[in-house]
Amino acid sequence: MRAATGTLGTSVAAPALAITELAADPETVSPNADGQADTATLTYELTAPATVAITVHDLVGSPLLEVQRPTRRAAGQHAVQLAPDALPDGSYTVNLVALADDGAQAEATIPLTVTRTLGFGVATPTVFSPNGDGRADRLAIRFRLAVPADVKVRVLRDGKWVATPFSGTLPAGPRGVVWDGSKRLGRLLDGSYTAVVEAIEPLGTSSMSLPFASDTHAPLVRFVPGPKVRVRVSEPATLVLRIGGRPSRLSVASAGIVALPADPGQRVRIVAWDAAGNASAPVQTPK
Repeated sequence: MRAATGTLGTSVAAPALAITELAADPETVSPNADGQADTATLTYELTAPATVAITVHDLVGSPLLEVQRPTRRAAGQHAVQLAPDALPDGSYTVNLVALADDGAQAEATIPLTVTRTLGFGVATPTVFSPNGDGRADRLAIRFRLAVPADVKVRVLRDGKWVATPFSGTLPAGPRGVVWDGSKRLGRLLDGSYTAVVEAIEPLGTSSMSLPFASDTHAPLVRFVPGPKVRVRVSEPATLVLRIGGRPSRLSVASAGIVALPADPGQRVRIVAWDAAGNASAPVQTPK
């Protein structure tokens, strides 16, 4: 063996600094303190460690809001909250500047829209029952417009279009749309849905998503044989009881078997009501 000097193996160069996967969720924010799209979450990825600064600029490039002072970040994915309360309605860009230890610099930008046109949305009741029985048959979709706008209200299920209860121009102020569950073809199926309200204005389109559910079927209740007084309930419900002639109520949080506060031999009558106002047929123990 003779002595030798040098590098064993192949050296790997450090990755070049870059900002990738920059995104804002949502890209249109509505900082009106209604709890819906008041802030945006910025996400990005660094290919190498760097010091990162984030600012919001107007369309001519002037900085208006400091989102993050220069902060050391490791390579990998990162997220930061952007609260645009101090910004007036308008179109902006979010600028990220990353500075590596070797002096290399990377920049990335993404558009951001601030609009307070649409807000304070709610869909009630959260579970409605469009079956024509007069109880919770209609869904009320309410919202507020700060300025007049073209409004579209769509109903989606798992992201797929179901119905468009409203499309048209509305003036500023509190507004509402009432929907009876009708759709172009067939009847509305039971399940979870989302009402998407969109307001179109010169700045762009702002939107909000309001979850609700449809339930047109009454719960089922039946007694379970055994030494104790128990019933099986098909869904969450409120049991309206009459035990030995005395009325009472019992809330059932999930489907399954429920023990009743009754002694064997007592006369028990039950009607179950679900969240949509559907009532079961009454059941009772034998005389």
